[in-house]
Amino acid sequence: MIIRLPKKPTLRIAVALGIGTAAFLALGLGQAHAAQELEGQLSAKLPTPELIDAALRRGDIDEVTANLFTAFAFGDYESLPEEFRSNVPWDGTLPLLRLLRSVDRMPQGLERTTIERLLKGSCDIQSTTLPNTQDSTNFHIEYNTIGGGLDINAYATSLETAWTREVSTFGWAAPPVLGSNPPPGNRYHVRIDSLPGGLYGFVSPSGAHAGLVGNNPNTAWDDVDAYASCMSLNRDYSGFPGTSQQALDATTAHEFNHSIQFGYGGLDGVNTPDDVFIEGGATWMEDEVFDSSNDNYNYLWPTFNMCMGQYTASPYPYWIVFRGLTEPYGTGTAGG
Repeated sequence: MIIRLPKKPTLRIAVALGIGTAAFLALGLGQAHAAQELEGQLSAKLPTPELIDAALRRGDIDEVTANLFTAFAFGDYESLPEEFRSNVPWDGTLPLLRLLRSVDRMPQGLERTTIERLLKGSCDIQSTTLPNTQDSTNFHIEYNTIGGGLDINAYATSLETAWTREVSTFGWAAPPVLGSNPPPGNRYHVRIDSLPGGLYGFVSPSGAHAGLVGNNPNTAWDDVDAYASCMSLNRDYSGFPGTSQQALDATTAHEFNHSIQFGYGGLDGVNTPDDVFIEGGATWMEDEVFDSSNDNYNYLWPTFNMCMGQYTASPYPYWIVFRGLTEPYGTGTAGG
């Protein structure tokens, strides 16, 4: 397999900083090296998917390689080139969904076969069999060892709190189950996995208990493109901002909101909303469900002078806009 590795973009950095080409050439090797270090410092603040996207936009890699690297980020982190490895935390739901759609358009070949092997059902992305299970009221949870000072009961309680607030209190429709292969007790399928590179977790419409349902029976209308989904959570949140419990709570509230979005058919088809609604809304829910989690304080501030409909900056900080619109009517208040 041929992988197109990034080029050395020192000239591009100089132009971006407003330095003319001739002046750049006159800077000498010392200044060029400094420019490379500057880009490295800036890149160090980006999570893995954004590093890959930036390299694609610069033309350092092509779309096929970007897809392959994104698949490595989920399923084979050690094969990911070092310049794309970052410990900056990230949510994997939208990067994974876009990768799944992009792979469907790829021609048959070694790269596509490799990506499909790495993803292999998405929520079954980790090849390790999880030997333990625990069923809570609404969740079927598979797990092995759990780190960060937490245990399976902490995960189950956090998940159930997210369900209670977002479904029972806020009144959103519960995610549907896959009729052809539902999880035990028609619960929602969750895996607690060893996730790499700052990955909080993700929700996928593909898996043993996930796939197209069409109509969500928990809504009063025919959704047409509703999906049953599954969730993967990190087994150790000790390396994330805040305490392990805060990071876990923020993740369950955020990812379960994506489960609800899939259940409405909101992440598929021509009516898919802008990213600021998908990710800004899910990040907003972190504070509405767990007011003390505060992980979304790490995502400030949005670009206020950019139109919502043409928003290209990171969508996560947009949560503060939704919070600002609703906070006068109450925080975490149904009907507010």
